[in-house]
Amino acid sequence: MAKVKEKEKALFVQRFIAFVIDVFLVSCLVSFIAVPFTDSKKVESIEKNATELMEKFNQKEVTMKEFTNEYMDVYYRLGRDNGVVSLLTIFVGVCYYVVYQTYRNGQTLGKKLMKIRVVSDEGELFMNQMIFRSLLANSLLMNICIYVFMLFSSKYLYFYSSLVIEAIQYLMIIASAIMIMYRKDGCAIHDKLVHTRVIREK
Repeated sequence: MAKVKEKEKALFVQRFIAFVIDVFLVSCLVSFIAVPFTDSKKVESIEKNATELMEKFNQKEVTMKEFTNEYMDVYYRLGRDNGVVSLLTIFVGVCYYVVYQTYRNGQTLGKKLMKIRVVSDEGELFMNQMIFRSLLANSLLMNICIYVFMLFSSKYLYFYSSLVIEAIQYLMIIASAIMIMYRKDGCAIHDKLVHTRVIREK
């Protein structure tokens, strides 16, 4: 297989805009599907409690220890009540980023609009590549891990593990963004791991 020419690599701005479009589309779809399964008033009440608690902490009405313990409880209750949304986010993400993108020749709707696509260094783009790629690139692994901790761990373990997992994910996003901007081949961490790259369409 002939190597993809360097001049054909997708620009960072193209990949970023495509990413934002895709996240927006997935979020809208999940929100629409989740409406019958979520108690919006209960979620709003918990979010209000979180806001009030933050205000109390800022005004020094509660200590750091009290704030942490109460916020941990609120965070856990919010995670439990949004469990259906979390599960739908994972399901829709797999369908869109893995199945749809594989069968659409490496393109999501965002990538289609930006005229870029994922290609494999091995020639044919395989679904297993898209699975492992999406676990990192589209936060599927983070969402799955957090969901599992929410189901099977205590609120303490759920809270701290979520913070660690999210921090790792954000660091990977930053590192990938830097790699896309400054590497000659424009490959991010997930591209290097599964032997893919993102190119511009002619």
